[in-house]
Amino acid sequence: AGFLRWMSGQYESLATYFHDRLPELRDEATKEGQHRRTPDIVAQLYGALEIFADFAVEVGALESKEATSLKDGWWSALGEMAEAQEHHQHASEPTAVFIRLVVAALASGEAHLANRAGEIPAYSPEAVGWRKQTIGSDDEWRPQGRRIGWIDGDDLYLIPEASFKTAQRMAQDTGRIPVHLKTLTKRLAERGLLVGRDEKDKRNTIRVELQGARKRVLHLRTDVVFESGLSGRSDHTEPKAGPLGREVKDFDLEDDEDKAPSADGMASESGLHSEKTVRGVV
Repeated sequence: AGFLRWMSGQYESLATYFHDRLPELRDEATKEGQHRRTPDIVAQLYGALEIFADFAVEVGALESKEATSLKDGWWSALGEMAEAQEHHQHASEPTAVFIRLVVAALASGEAHLANRAGEIPAYSPEAVGWRKQTIGSDDEWRPQGRRIGWIDGDDLYLIPEASFKTAQRMAQDTGRIPVHLKTLTKRLAERGLLVGRDEKDKRNTIRVELQGARKRVLHLRTDVVFESGLSGRSDHTEPKAGPLGREVKDFDLEDDEDKAPSADGMASESGLHSEKTVRGVV
Protein backbone atom coordinates (compact mmCIF):
# COMPACT_ATOMS: atom_id res chain seq x y z
CA ALA A 1 0.00 0.00 0.00
CA GLY A 2 2.83 2.37 0.86
CA PHE A 3 4.46 1.76 -2.52
CA LEU A 4 1.19 2.51 -4.34
CA ARG A 5 0.67 5.76 -2.39
CA TRP A 6 4.26 6.74 -3.16
CA MET A 7 3.74 6.05 -6.85
CA SER A 8 0.38 7.87 -7.06
CA GLY A 9 1.95 11.10 -5.88
CA GLN A 10 4.44 11.14 -8.76
CA TYR A 11 2.86 8.87 -11.32
CA GLU A 12 3.47 11.06 -14.37
CA SER A 13 7.17 11.60 -13.64
CA LEU A 14 7.71 7.88 -12.90
CA ALA A 15 5.91 6.91 -16.09
CA THR A 16 8.12 9.26 -18.09
CA TYR A 17 11.24 7.93 -16.38
CA PHE A 18 10.18 4.32 -17.04
CA HIS A 19 9.42 5.05 -20.70
CA ASP A 20 12.78 6.76 -21.23
CA ARG A 21 14.72 4.10 -19.33
CA LEU A 22 13.37 1.07 -21.22
CA PRO A 23 15.31 1.55 -24.51
CA GLU A 24 18.60 1.74 -22.59
CA LEU A 25 17.82 -1.38 -20.58
CA ARG A 26 16.58 -3.18 -23.68
CA ASP A 27 19.85 -2.47 -25.50
CA GLU A 28 21.88 -3.72 -22.53
CA ALA A 29 19.80 -6.91 -22.37
CA THR A 30 19.97 -7.70 -26.08
CA LYS A 31 22.17 -10.62 -27.12
CA GLU A 32 22.62 -12.31 -30.47
CA GLY A 33 20.32 -15.25 -31.09
CA GLN A 34 17.72 -14.26 -28.50
CA HIS A 35 14.01 -14.26 -29.12
CA ARG A 36 13.12 -10.71 -30.10
CA ARG A 37 10.78 -10.26 -27.09
CA THR A 38 13.25 -11.43 -24.44
CA PRO A 39 15.22 -8.15 -24.07
CA ASP A 40 11.97 -6.18 -23.70
CA ILE A 41 10.70 -8.52 -20.98
CA VAL A 42 14.00 -8.26 -19.09
CA ALA A 43 13.99 -4.46 -19.45
CA GLN A 44 10.45 -4.07 -18.13
CA LEU A 45 11.00 -6.37 -15.16
CA TYR A 46 14.24 -4.68 -14.17
CA GLY A 47 12.83 -1.19 -14.73
CA ALA A 48 9.97 -1.93 -12.31
CA LEU A 49 12.36 -3.43 -9.73
CA GLU A 50 14.60 -0.39 -10.07
CA ILE A 51 11.72 1.94 -9.22
CA PHE A 52 10.79 -0.22 -6.23
CA ALA A 53 14.38 -0.08 -4.96
CA ASP A 54 14.34 3.71 -5.24
CA PHE A 55 11.12 3.74 -3.22
CA ALA A 56 12.70 1.54 -0.53
CA VAL A 57 15.66 3.92 -0.24
CA GLU A 58 13.42 6.99 -0.05
CA VAL A 59 11.31 5.60 2.80
CA GLY A 60 14.38 4.39 4.69
CA ALA A 61 13.84 0.65 4.20
CA LEU A 62 17.17 0.28 2.39
CA GLU A 63 20.50 2.04 2.40
CA SER A 64 21.70 3.33 -0.95
CA LYS A 65 24.52 0.75 -1.09
CA GLU A 66 22.06 -2.04 -0.31
CA ALA A 67 19.78 -0.91 -3.13
CA THR A 68 22.69 -0.81 -5.56
CA SER A 69 23.73 -4.32 -4.54
CA LEU A 70 20.16 -5.57 -4.98
CA LYS A 71 19.90 -3.97 -8.41
CA ASP A 72 23.11 -5.66 -9.52
CA GLY A 73 21.82 -9.00 -8.25
CA TRP A 74 18.48 -8.58 -9.97
CA TRP A 75 20.14 -7.70 -13.27
CA SER A 76 22.40 -10.77 -13.08
CA ALA A 77 19.48 -13.04 -12.19
CA LEU A 78 17.35 -11.74 -15.05
CA GLY A 79 20.29 -12.22 -17.44
CA GLU A 80 20.68 -15.84 -16.31
CA MET A 81 16.95 -16.46 -16.73
CA ALA A 82 17.04 -14.97 -20.24
CA GLU A 83 19.98 -17.19 -21.15
CA ALA A 84 18.21 -20.28 -19.82
CA GLN A 85 15.12 -19.33 -21.82
CA GLU A 86 17.27 -18.94 -24.93
CA HIS A 87 18.68 -22.46 -24.50
CA HIS A 88 15.17 -23.84 -23.99
CA GLN A 89 13.84 -22.06 -27.08
CA HIS A 90 16.75 -23.29 -29.19
CA ALA A 91 16.28 -26.88 -28.02
CA SER A 92 12.58 -26.79 -28.92
CA GLU A 93 12.97 -24.76 -32.14
CA PRO A 94 11.46 -26.86 -34.99
CA THR A 95 14.52 -26.92 -37.27
CA ALA A 96 16.82 -27.94 -34.40
CA VAL A 97 14.35 -30.65 -33.34
CA PHE A 98 14.04 -31.89 -36.93
CA ILE A 99 17.80 -32.17 -37.47
CA ARG A 100 18.31 -33.84 -34.10
CA LEU A 101 15.62 -36.43 -34.85
CA VAL A 102 16.98 -37.14 -38.35
CA VAL A 103 20.44 -37.79 -36.89
CA ALA A 104 18.91 -40.05 -34.23
CA ALA A 105 16.96 -42.00 -36.87
CA LEU A 106 20.12 -42.55 -38.94
CA ALA A 107 22.23 -43.54 -35.94
CA SER A 108 19.62 -46.02 -34.69
CA GLY A 109 19.09 -47.63 -38.09
CA GLU A 110 15.53 -46.38 -38.49
CA ALA A 111 16.59 -44.73 -41.74
CA HIS A 112 19.63 -44.40 -43.98
CA LEU A 113 21.38 -42.22 -46.54
CA ALA A 114 23.05 -43.48 -49.72
CA ASN A 115 25.61 -41.97 -52.05
CA ARG A 116 24.55 -40.41 -55.35
CA ALA A 117 24.49 -43.83 -57.01
CA GLY A 118 22.28 -45.31 -54.31
CA GLU A 119 25.11 -47.31 -52.71
CA ILE A 120 27.06 -47.23 -49.47
CA PRO A 121 28.46 -43.75 -48.68
CA ALA A 122 32.22 -43.29 -48.64
CA TYR A 123 32.39 -42.07 -45.05
CA SER A 124 30.97 -43.19 -41.70
CA PRO A 125 28.36 -45.65 -43.00
CA GLU A 126 27.20 -46.51 -39.47
CA ALA A 127 26.40 -42.86 -38.76
CA VAL A 128 24.09 -42.73 -41.78
CA GLY A 129 22.17 -45.94 -41.21
CA TRP A 130 24.32 -48.79 -42.56
CA ARG A 131 25.31 -51.91 -40.61
CA LYS A 132 27.70 -54.79 -41.19
CA GLN A 133 26.02 -58.14 -41.61
CA THR A 134 27.59 -61.55 -42.08
CA ILE A 135 26.32 -63.18 -45.27
CA GLY A 136 27.83 -66.63 -45.60
CA SER A 137 31.56 -66.12 -45.15
CA ASP A 138 31.49 -62.43 -46.03
CA ASP A 139 30.70 -59.29 -44.08
CA GLU A 140 28.56 -56.86 -46.02
CA TRP A 141 27.29 -53.36 -45.39
CA ARG A 142 23.49 -53.31 -45.47
CA PRO A 143 21.26 -50.20 -45.35
CA GLN A 144 18.77 -50.09 -42.50
CA GLY A 145 15.25 -48.70 -42.49
CA ARG A 146 13.86 -46.26 -45.00
CA ARG A 147 15.99 -44.22 -47.36
CA ILE A 148 15.52 -40.54 -46.56
CA GLY A 149 18.21 -39.00 -48.73
CA TRP A 150 21.71 -39.02 -50.15
CA ILE A 151 25.11 -37.78 -49.00
CA ASP A 152 27.99 -36.66 -51.19
CA GLY A 153 30.93 -35.20 -49.28
CA ASP A 154 29.89 -31.82 -47.91
CA ASP A 155 26.44 -32.06 -49.51
CA LEU A 156 23.46 -33.75 -47.93
CA TYR A 157 20.18 -34.14 -49.83
CA LEU A 158 17.05 -35.01 -47.87
CA ILE A 159 13.78 -36.22 -49.37
CA PRO A 160 11.40 -33.72 -47.74
CA GLU A 161 8.48 -36.07 -47.14
CA ALA A 162 10.54 -39.08 -46.08
CA SER A 163 12.84 -37.21 -43.70
CA PHE A 164 9.95 -35.29 -42.15
CA LYS A 165 7.84 -38.38 -41.64
CA THR A 166 10.79 -40.27 -40.16
CA ALA A 167 11.50 -37.43 -37.73
CA GLN A 168 7.85 -37.36 -36.69
CA ARG A 169 7.93 -41.09 -36.06
CA MET A 170 11.07 -40.72 -33.93
CA ALA A 171 9.32 -37.99 -31.93
CA GLN A 172 6.16 -39.96 -31.18
CA ASP A 173 7.16 -40.47 -27.53
CA THR A 174 7.95 -36.79 -26.93
CA GLY A 175 5.42 -35.08 -29.18
CA ARG A 176 5.51 -34.31 -32.89
CA ILE A 177 7.41 -31.49 -34.54
CA PRO A 178 5.00 -28.57 -33.96
CA VAL A 179 4.92 -27.35 -37.57
CA HIS A 180 3.87 -28.66 -40.98
CA LEU A 181 6.46 -29.63 -43.57
CA LYS A 182 5.95 -26.43 -45.58
CA THR A 183 6.63 -24.30 -42.48
CA LEU A 184 9.64 -26.40 -41.54
CA THR A 185 11.30 -25.96 -44.93
CA LYS A 186 10.59 -22.23 -44.78
CA ARG A 187 12.29 -21.99 -41.39
CA LEU A 188 15.26 -24.03 -42.59
CA ALA A 189 15.69 -21.41 -45.32
CA GLU A 190 15.18 -18.48 -42.95
CA ARG A 191 17.85 -19.80 -40.58
CA GLY A 192 20.34 -20.17 -43.42
CA LEU A 193 20.47 -23.96 -43.11
CA LEU A 194 19.72 -24.64 -46.76
CA VAL A 195 22.56 -24.41 -49.28
CA GLY A 196 20.21 -23.37 -52.06
CA ARG A 197 16.60 -23.01 -53.11
CA ASP A 198 14.66 -22.88 -56.36
CA GLU A 199 14.31 -19.13 -56.88
CA LYS A 200 12.51 -19.57 -60.20
CA ASP A 201 9.71 -21.67 -58.73
CA LYS A 202 9.99 -19.99 -55.30
CA ARG A 203 10.53 -23.33 -53.56
CA ASN A 204 12.89 -24.28 -50.76
CA THR A 205 13.81 -27.51 -52.53
CA ILE A 206 16.06 -27.94 -55.56
CA ARG A 207 16.36 -30.48 -58.37
CA VAL A 208 19.42 -32.73 -58.20
CA GLU A 209 20.51 -35.71 -60.32
CA LEU A 210 20.50 -38.70 -57.96
CA GLN A 211 20.49 -42.38 -58.90
CA GLY A 212 20.05 -41.47 -62.54
CA ALA A 213 16.94 -39.34 -62.01
CA ARG A 214 16.26 -35.73 -61.14
CA LYS A 215 14.80 -35.44 -57.67
CA ARG A 216 13.52 -32.53 -55.65
CA VAL A 217 15.33 -32.42 -52.32
CA LEU A 218 16.32 -30.25 -49.38
CA HIS A 219 19.99 -29.38 -49.82
CA LEU A 220 21.95 -28.98 -46.56
CA ARG A 221 25.62 -29.06 -45.67
CA THR A 222 26.78 -32.27 -44.05
CA ASP A 223 28.42 -30.41 -41.17
CA VAL A 224 25.13 -28.66 -40.38
CA VAL A 225 23.41 -31.97 -39.75
CA PHE A 226 26.43 -33.76 -38.28
CA GLU A 227 28.09 -31.08 -36.17
CA SER A 228 31.39 -32.92 -35.85
CA GLY A 229 31.35 -33.94 -39.52
CA LEU A 230 31.74 -37.46 -40.86
CA SER A 231 35.01 -39.37 -41.01
CA GLY A 232 36.30 -42.91 -41.28
CA ARG A 233 36.18 -44.09 -44.87
CA SER A 234 34.28 -47.31 -45.30
CA ASP A 235 36.11 -50.28 -46.80
CA HIS A 236 34.46 -51.23 -50.08
CA THR A 237 36.54 -54.42 -50.39
CA GLU A 238 36.39 -56.06 -46.98
CA PRO A 239 33.70 -55.82 -45.85
CA LYS A 240 32.12 -55.15 -49.23
CA ALA A 241 29.00 -53.15 -49.85
CA GLY A 242 25.95 -55.38 -49.87
CA PRO A 243 23.31 -55.34 -52.60
CA LEU A 244 20.41 -52.97 -52.04
CA GLY A 245 17.82 -55.70 -52.69
CA ARG A 246 14.16 -55.65 -51.76
CA GLU A 247 14.73 -55.37 -48.04
CA VAL A 248 15.81 -51.75 -48.54
CA LYS A 249 12.79 -49.62 -47.67
CA ASP A 250 13.29 -46.78 -50.13
CA PHE A 251 10.68 -44.09 -49.53
CA ASP A 252 10.68 -42.96 -53.15
CA LEU A 253 13.40 -43.83 -55.63
CA GLU A 254 11.51 -42.44 -58.60
CA ASP A 255 11.36 -38.81 -59.61
CA ASP A 256 9.31 -37.21 -56.85
CA GLU A 257 8.90 -33.84 -58.57
CA ASP A 258 5.14 -34.04 -58.54
CA LYS A 259 4.80 -35.58 -55.12
CA ALA A 260 4.40 -33.82 -51.80
CA PRO A 261 3.05 -34.53 -48.33
CA SER A 262 -0.59 -34.35 -47.37
CA ALA A 263 -2.07 -31.25 -45.76
CA ASP A 264 -0.49 -31.99 -42.38
CA GLY A 265 2.88 -32.52 -43.97
CA MET A 266 2.96 -36.30 -43.72
CA ALA A 267 2.32 -38.95 -46.33
CA SER A 268 0.52 -42.17 -45.53
CA GLU A 269 2.42 -45.45 -45.36
CA SER A 270 0.85 -46.55 -48.62
CA GLY A 271 2.32 -43.69 -50.66
CA LEU A 272 2.41 -39.97 -51.30
CA HIS A 273 -0.53 -37.75 -52.12
CA SER A 274 -0.91 -35.44 -55.08
CA GLU A 275 0.61 -31.99 -54.73
CA LYS A 276 -2.90 -30.57 -55.14
CA THR A 277 -3.64 -31.55 -51.54
CA VAL A 278 -0.72 -29.64 -50.09
CA ARG A 279 -0.96 -26.25 -48.42
CA GLY A 280 1.38 -24.50 -50.83
CA VAL A 281 4.67 -25.87 -52.13
CA VAL A 282 7.81 -27.01 -50.36
